[in-house]
Amino acid sequence: MVFLDSPYGRAMRRWQPRADALVARGGGALAFCVHVTDAGATAERLRARGHGVELLTFAREGSPVSFREALLTDGPPWAPFFVTYEPDRQTILAKYSAGRVNRGPHDLAGILIETPDPRASADWLGELLGIPPGASPTVVPLPPDRP
Repeated sequence: MVFLDSPYGRAMRRWQPRADALVARGGGALAFCVHVTDAGATAERLRARGHGVELLTFAREGSPVSFREALLTDGPPWAPFFVTYEPDRQTILAKYSAGRVNRGPHDLAGILIETPDPRASADWLGELLGIPPGASPTVVPLPPDRP
């Protein structure tokens, strides 16, 4: 992957070695996004719990839409990052994407990530997200109020 010299491109440079290693091994999860109401507060919460976090803001001149990402600097390659949109997602979809984006009838209901130690990985992810374990020790259930 090659990116322009932009805030997004600079942020992706940190992931490039991970992406290259995944491609060399035949693929795998690079990262996934968790929408939060305040990426800055999420970054502070994670830092207070001992995590390394990089907080980035992405805004294009003249665009009414921007977003902030909190990226873990000390997690596994598949660790999530956290994002907040300004204005909020519902406003973006209703006002700026109306008629241009068809979300379809489905939202993400789950994600499967294979790791060498599924139980430890599920424990780590559940603790990171503040989601209690489910019926299986290797599954982190999505809360019922989240898509």
